[in-house]
Amino acid sequence: MAIRILIADDIEILRNNVVSWLSKQDDFEIVYAASSGYEAYRESLRLMPDIVVMDMEMEELDSGIVYSHKILKELPDTRIIMLTVHEESDLILKAFDSGVVDYVVKEANCNNLINHIRKAIDNHIVFDSDINKLIHNEFMKLRREKNEINNLYRTFITLTPSEREIIKLLYEGRSVKEIAECRFVETITIKKQITNILRKFSMKRTKEIVALIKEINAEGLIFEDLEER
Repeated sequence: MAIRILIADDIEILRNNVVSWLSKQDDFEIVYAASSGYEAYRESLRLMPDIVVMDMEMEELDSGIVYSHKILKELPDTRIIMLTVHEESDLILKAFDSGVVDYVVKEANCNNLINHIRKAIDNHIVFDSDINKLIHNEFMKLRREKNEINNLYRTFITLTPSEREIIKLLYEGRSVKEIAECRFVETITIKKQITNILRKFSMKRTKEIVALIKEINAEGLIFEDLEER
């Protein structure tokens, strides 16, 4: 049985080239060639293809991602391969998050795309080396952030309410003098407390603490109950 494929690309010459390439395969059937993400969505619901080869940038920069998500909500068994010139890691990860099964750069040769389609049908996805590297790096980043959150939590439970207030004010960009004024104490008192905070975090500068909180989005962990005061 032929693999039924819908192609979506807003650039006519590129769309026609992909249609021409894939039509030469005996086991491929091109059921539709769409010129927009919306058209791809509409015709996918009507034709229910096995594979959608979806250009990422059509009406908008991320139209392919948006309409891939819509298609998969209605047709969860459809396999979508993102075809794009973009290699930015954020877009690639956003595409996978939408549910696409593969990501092929347009500069890749025709045989590469054909191979990816056949792999997708067989549920045997083999990412290109650049995608493998990206996914590995993202995994390592998440693992690092998890460790940082755990370490931050262990430090957090040793902080006094006063120290947490000071960290919050530092996070807001307040100077030592301004913090002292807010807390109605001498600057020497704040400096001593900051020294103790740095010791607990094993850091040399308060900017490092602020940067860590921002990097791992830990504002809720540190400041949430302070907002209620």
